[in-house]
Amino acid sequence: MVIDRITHMPLYFRLVAGNIVDVSTLTTTFKLAKNFGLNPTMTVMDAGYYSSDNIKALSKAKISFLSRLPAGRKLYNEAITQTKDTIENPENIVFYNNRTLYIQKVKTDLYGYTGFAYVCQDIKEMGRRRDHFLKSAKDDKLTNDEIAQKMPFVGKFVLVSNKELSPDELLPLYYTRQKAEAVFGFSKSKLDILPLRVHSTQNLKGYIFLSYIALLLSLEIQSKLKNLCTLDEALKLGQNHYCEIFDHEIIPLEPNRRLKEIYERLHVW
Repeated sequence: MVIDRITHMPLYFRLVAGNIVDVSTLTTTFKLAKNFGLNPTMTVMDAGYYSSDNIKALSKAKISFLSRLPAGRKLYNEAITQTKDTIENPENIVFYNNRTLYIQKVKTDLYGYTGFAYVCQDIKEMGRRRDHFLKSAKDDKLTNDEIAQKMPFVGKFVLVSNKELSPDELLPLYYTRQKAEAVFGFSKSKLDILPLRVHSTQNLKGYIFLSYIALLLSLEIQSKLKNLCTLDEALKLGQNHYCEIFDHEIIPLEPNRRLKEIYERLHVW
């Protein structure tokens, strides 16, 4: 599913067989979406979509990207090693969402294209992870040299992009990815998209398409009810709105004050 990173609304979806590796679906999705008038200029990806083919394809198409770099990659090791003695300089301090971090940028080569690696160190999270690492190191009987070698990598993560970003805009942009995950979560929990009890591809496509429409409507209603009530609360209140039914007419009875506020927000009364 493709989500608008500003409005957080779904723009496009496609079905992919479960035996196809996620990392191989990115460029095909862009090609398909382009035929619906979607021409992305920036994409935010999870680490599972980071590959040389995807990075080259995005850079060649002049599509900016931001992705978490999988741990263990050569660039991951190089970026952390390069910044281990300088990352905790005061000029690298960034505050985000009640978190305090050090973020240091490193210019690098991304498969023939100019890129940037951003080494991030969450101060509170680093303390927790280092505490766990040192206790495990004792149990695993690691030598002092082994501990010293692994310590610079504990509690850090690396983001990578082909666009130069300021430290202040880096994390807010990256964590828009959570909005996409929230949309999937909403589909699964609120719209009961799972389990899928269908026995043909045609039925599957029809069921997912109806679920997609329901998702769009639900998100639109939820956005209009912001700071008033949740979608669940609105639906429960609506269940108590009665009407009189005649042969040729249905007359809704007067809504209560709370329900009237909801109707006014939705422009349905």
